[in-house]
This record gives sequence, structure tokens and C-alpha cells, in this order.
Amino acid sequence: MLARVPDLDRVALAERLHESLGKDDYGFAAQIITSGSEALGVEGRVKLRELLKAEIRRLPSRQEKENWDAIGWPRARLSAHLADLADTECDVDAYIEAIQLGNREHIDAANVAQRLIAAGRPAEALGWLDKDRRARGPFDLTIANLRITAFEELGKKPEAQALRWQAFEATLSAPHLREHLKRLPDFEDFATEQKALAHAATFPSALTALVFLVEWPALEAADRLVRRRISELDGRNYQWLGKAAEHLAEKWPISATLLYRALVLSVLERGFSKAYPYAARDLASASILGSRLPPDSGIPDHAAFHAELKAKHGRKYGFWQIVEGAHERGRR
Repeated sequence: MLARVPDLDRVALAERLHESLGKDDYGFAAQIITSGSEALGVEGRVKLRELLKAEIRRLPSRQEKENWDAIGWPRARLSAHLADLADTECDVDAYIEAIQLGNREHIDAANVAQRLIAAGRPAEALGWLDKDRRARGPFDLTIANLRITAFEELGKKPEAQALRWQAFEATLSAPHLREHLKRLPDFEDFATEQKALAHAATFPSALTALVFLVEWPALEAADRLVRRRISELDGRNYQWLGKAAEHLAEKWPISATLLYRALVLSVLERGFSKAYPYAARDLASASILGSRLPPDSGIPDHAAFHAELKAKHGRKYGFWQIVEGAHERGRR
């Protein structure tokens, strides 16, 4: 609406907006940079950029240790305003300048790379990704995805493939593995998939490995993982262990039983009374599976597990009332 006001003084509008930005501690006025871009027009945006640049350049040069409230925050705020202004004009070079003026290369490198890729400048994007501080820490899928896209646009398909596999190895990312397998020559995908499943089985996080194997799906491998690494699976991860137990119950009753028992034990050992109804339901599920446990299952039968549970947690009266109530309803 404002953009259609006749004889609108766009320079004056830019000056008023700049004044409002300086008084705004909550970021409300900053939204006007995007929403009011059309009203500002080229003339207003040029003026606003000049005012913001002049303000940021008046700040002291960045120091290793500086007062955040007095210098660090104002610099970051002004840099963000300039970056928003650049985005309204789809000007990646202006965006880069904004980041550099704010000394935010190590923080916003991925954002710069994303815009450079969109602008058809993947080689420059790779250079910026090397500056991102996340690249020096734990494996980051955001950085990896940007690199893969840049490699693909540069025709560096082997590098993209290698990074997809690296992303899978580091995180068990199923999407990266699928994309990697899709691009393999004929007859190589099966062997690589088996290699991937073997890697997942020894992944440091048993929970991450279980989630991957269930969702892949590779339920036989998930069954082996549970039976071998049940002690590493925390029953507090109710959503994932419960989902895995449901998927395994039909063909792999031993591992499903172990998961249901882990869920029950977790609730009772913590005395988490709000979860007693869920624990009672999981105990019932374990009881149903008990009739399907083979004699050489290697785990106590359900009667023995139930007796041990009663001996250790017999005073959790709220839980046993729910169990007995469910049992009575089942007999009617």
C-alpha cells in the first residue's frame, strides 16, 4: 500500500526507517526492510544502505575480546540489516559485503555459500564453506549438502559421491546413502549396501544405528543389533525403542521382547509414575511375545522376568494396580 502513495519521499522513508532500527531492541522494525522493500524503491534502499554502512564503520575495529553489548551486538545487528537489504535485491555480493562488515564470515559462511550456489557460483561457494566454523567440529550435514550441490554443479561427481558416503559414515544419514547407491554402477549397489549395514552395526550410538536399521529397513540387522547391544539402549528413548519393538515383533520376538522389557525397566527404575500406563502396556506386549520365545532364546521366559520385576519393584503399587486392572479386563 505504501508503495502506491503518490510523490512518496523514498529517501525520507529510508531515514525514518534507519532511525527506527536504531531504537528497536526486539527486531520488529527490521522486518520492514523486507516487507517495505517495494516502498523504499531503489532510491530508498540505496540511502538506507549508505546509512547502515556509515554506522557500522563508525564502530571500533573488531577485537579478540570486546564488549558485546556496546560493540559486538550493534555490529551484528547492523550487519544483519545490511544482509536483509541485500536479500531483498537478490544481490549476493551485497550480502557478502554485509557479512564481511560484520566480521561474521565464520558464522554466516554457509548462508553465503547457499546464495552463491543459487547465483551459479559454486566454486566461490566451496571457498566460503572452508571458512565455516562448523566444518572444524562434528560432521555437519548442512555443510555437506552445500558441498555436494557445489560439486555436482561443477561436474565433480566423484567428489560428490565420496562426500555422500562420508556423510553416511559419520551420521548414518539414510538419504545420503540412498543418493549414493542410486549413482553407483550396475551391480555395485548391493555390495555397498551390505557394507553400509555392517558399518551401522558398529556405529558408536546404538540408538542411532537402531533407528537407521528400522527405517531403512533392515530388520534382520536390527534384530542382531538389539540382541548384541541391548545394554546400550536407554529405555527413556520411548518413541524409538517402542517403534523398533513394533516392527520386530512379528518375526523377531526375542529382540522385540528385550526392547519392551527395557522400556518397562526404565520407567520402574526411575519411578516415573506418569508413564506407568505405558509401562503396563509394554509389559503386556512382552507377555504376548513370551509365548513365542524359543526354548534356546538365551533370555529369561516371561514368568521369570515378571517374578524378578515384582521382587525388585513390588512397592510400585500404582504400576501393579494398572497391570492387574488390565489383566482383569482381559479376563472378562
